[in-house]
Amino acid sequence: MDRVTYHEQTDMENILKLREVLRTLPEFSRDYFRAIDSTTTTKTRISYAYDIQVQALDIEEFMEYLKVYKDNQDTYVTNGETGLKRKISTLRSFYNYYFKHEMIKTNPPALITMPKLHEKAIVRLDTDEVAMLLDYIEHAGDQLSGQ
Repeated sequence: MDRVTYHEQTDMENILKLREVLRTLPEFSRDYFRAIDSTTTTKTRISYAYDIQVQALDIEEFMEYLKVYKDNQDTYVTNGETGLKRKISTLRSFYNYYFKHEMIKTNPPALITMPKLHEKAIVRLDTDEVAMLLDYIEHAGDQLSGQ
């Protein structure tokens, strides 16, 4: 029997999760996920499926909700600019697919202003940190046996 790699196992689990989530979405949404199958990973597709909210009239309210909410374990989940942008991009991609294929007449997410991403400061190592890093890399395997 062939061994299943970690990556293959994760893909199988995500495919099964995606099938469960798709059962809760309108039937036509399955077409979208089949269409993006060859250009996305299973992790991306399962994330998209969790992000999609079909009621387009509530997208801005949804964005506000996404900033802070509780998950199934009553743990607070927060989303910054990057997380909000990704989740709204999911909706835009979903609606664009159906709009392009003339299955819907309007594309409400296209009217929503995307969250602005602010530049992050570049963090550089100082001279001592660079030396320590290089030293570690050069000698990281010194204590390992030949096996």
